[in-house]
Amino acid sequence: MSISYAQLPPGGSHVRHECSTYNSRARRESMKLARTLFLIFIFFTACWAPYATIVVVDRYDTFRQEVHFFALLLAHTHSSINSVLYFASNQNFRDGYRHLASLLPCRRLFSSSASRKRLRMKIQDFGTKSGEISNGRRNGGDSSVCDDANGK
Repeated sequence: MSISYAQLPPGGSHVRHECSTYNSRARRESMKLARTLFLIFIFFTACWAPYATIVVVDRYDTFRQEVHFFALLLAHTHSSINSVLYFASNQNFRDGYRHLASLLPCRRLFSSSASRKRLRMKIQDFGTKSGEISNGRRNGGDSSVCDDANGK
C-alpha cells in the first residue's frame, strides 16, 4: 500500500488550489446572482405592493380614481424597471443590449468609439470579401440616417 502512494506525483496540492479557485469563483457568481434576484424581488414588491393594498383595502371603490390609476401605473412600471436592473447587474445583458443597439440604423449614438472601430473593420472586411459593401454603404446606396444627422 505504501508503495502505491509513493508513486503519486508530488504536485497533488495544485489540484486543491484549482478546486479552491473554482469554488471561490462559483461562490462570487452565486452571490452576484443572489444580489440580482434580491434586487428584482425588492423592486417587484415595491411596485406591486401599493396596487395589492388598494385592491384589498378599497374593495368598494371609495378611493379616488387617480389613486387607483397611480397604483396600477406603478405596478406595470415594474416590467420596465426589470430591464434596467438586469442591465445594471449582469454583464451578459449589457453585452446583449450593446449588440442590439449596434443593429439600429443610428448605432453610432449607442456604441463607444472602440466598438464603432471594430464594427467598421468588420464591415470593411466583409466588403472586401463579398464586394457588397463599399465605403460603408450597402450596394452603393445613399448615406445612412446617421450620416444625414451628423451632417456628412
